Amino acid sequence: MNAEQEIRRIQWQVGIVCWRHNAEKIEILSILKISPLARIFRARMGGRDVVVKQFTSLKHRRRKVPSTLHAVRNLRSRLSEQKFSANNYILGSRLFGIVVVEFVEGDGLEVCLKKGWDGAFRQRLIRLSAEWTNKAAGSSVTSKPFSREAVSGRIDFYQTVKPDPPYAHDLQRMVQILYSKADELDGVQLLSARGHNDFAPRNLIISSDGILVGIDVHLDRYRFVSDRAANFLVSKDLGRAIGRRPTAFGLDVSEMNYYLRHSNVPPDELNSSFVFFVGLFQMRMLCRRLAGGRGVKSQHMRVRSYLDSVDRGEAVTLEAIPA
Repeated sequence: MNAEQEIRRIQWQVGIVCWRHNAEKIEILSILKISPLARIFRARMGGRDVVVKQFTSLKHRRRKVPSTLHAVRNLRSRLSEQKFSANNYILGSRLFGIVVVEFVEGDGLEVCLKKGWDGAFRQRLIRLSAEWTNKAAGSSVTSKPFSREAVSGRIDFYQTVKPDPPYAHDLQRMVQILYSKADELDGVQLLSARGHNDFAPRNLIISSDGILVGIDVHLDRYRFVSDRAANFLVSKDLGRAIGRRPTAFGLDVSEMNYYLRHSNVPPDELNSSFVFFVGLFQMRMLCRRLAGGRGVKSQHMRVRSYLDSVDRGEAVTLEAIPA
């Protein structure tokens, strides 16, 4: 199906959704993204720009349409501060797997960070990102036990690729290290909180009025805060050249420490669960790069950096970084 046919198809379906909800007419303008999981369109509804997202699988249609409404409402209620928000839910249809949310005019955080800006502005973006998760957690912060069994499927993600040496050797080492750390963490109580389930720079936008807005919000579930921090930091450095700045565990040391100083990750979890989840994401990103064939070399260097940090017995320490 070509782009014109896709737009005609979704225009017909979203027309039915608007009619059933007695809502203003939506005009599909263009395709923003097509992936195996969803199709995303830019559209116009009345006098405002909106995003129309359609989930591909029946499973996601049934689950993510109602969960999106629930997640957005909860997050927006907790992000009741002028500088933080989440893009608003407008309407949805489980039948067609469609959700319509507001279009946020502004600059994507991922793009801003990749422009290479250094200094105070870059630090401000990183600090605001950490504070967004703190605010999104609200009063939901609690302790939950780590389960080796629960993370084993995420570790075994490496089995989805058949890499050649030296990638195969390093992936095997990562798996051994991760299972060893998972054994140590099994049953340990870790800080957990609600929030964006895929908290990464690609899902944050600095709006035209200076608000940091979370987008692509579909779940508001509990997740270990060290897990969410690792997700953000590994995603932030993805694709950046390694070696120009001090690196530990595959991450930019200064920016990692600056983020952690402003996050709600407990100090006693930095060298246990946080280091574990960083390794988990570094390994998964290498597997995805190997499967896609792009960015393999740079991500392999980050995995090598992680292995080197483990071999040298390095620790995450925040003392030298100003608050």
